[in-house]
Amino acid sequence: MQDKQTLTLSPSSINTLQSCLRKGQFEKVRGFRGSKSSAMEGGDLYHKLLESYYSGIISKRSDNITSSINDGRAHSISLNLDPKEVERCIKVFRDYCLFYANETWIPLAVEKPFTSEEPIHETENFLFYLEFRTDLLFQDRDSISACDHKSKGKKSYPNPLQNQYLATCYGLGINTLVENVLYTQETMDGSKLTHPDRFPRRIFTYTDEQLEEWRQDIVYLCDSYEKAFTTNFYPRNLTSCDKYGGCQFSSVCSALPEVRDYILSRDFKKSEGFDIFKK
Repeated sequence: MQDKQTLTLSPSSINTLQSCLRKGQFEKVRGFRGSKSSAMEGGDLYHKLLESYYSGIISKRSDNITSSINDGRAHSISLNLDPKEVERCIKVFRDYCLFYANETWIPLAVEKPFTSEEPIHETENFLFYLEFRTDLLFQDRDSISACDHKSKGKKSYPNPLQNQYLATCYGLGINTLVENVLYTQETMDGSKLTHPDRFPRRIFTYTDEQLEEWRQDIVYLCDSYEKAFTTNFYPRNLTSCDKYGGCQFSSVCSALPEVRDYILSRDFKKSEGFDIFKK
């Protein structure tokens, strides 16, 4: 009997597979990728700054804000960001630290990796495991919660129906997640933002029933991928082609089937295998 293949489902790969099975096959399974946008590079820098900051709190590092900024500047060398943008990110981060200087959160773990010990679902050909990395686990009074850092340039509204948040709570066996928002603009809708407006923390609480409903969604997704694999047909979801600035694989799907592999190899890089336990 042939061994079953193992596929890990991260919140990102779940999003991709749900939006379009063919895109999921290109990007998450075959490993083709394009370049990061500047907005993603900026988000990467904010995450590095906050990672260093909360790690410094855990280790009781002296002069923690300055040390975190130094770590952020060193990290920015590997990013495609203008130096002025780097300094702007650092200013937002410094304002955030000063605003929450007396917060009651007790950080427990930073950038904590998780991989499920048992598969979240099993099909004829695959074992599907859940994996993700949590920005921050913290204790506040008697409860332990997860935190996801978000840097945003435009006004947004709380959305609890996100795979990242549901997967985190389901996998860790907790019911609360905090979306820690850093608005990167000082003004919005023509008015200057106060610090409470710039750095809101949005609390999402999920019942066990809601988390189980999410798991059933993932089971259905895994079964859909199994069908695509066994038939070697990964259907396109054409309603997703123009979302978020357009799919990076639109040129591939628009081409004749016999030249698609050539376009993939010509225009896209092959990503290395990702190990969630390595930084």
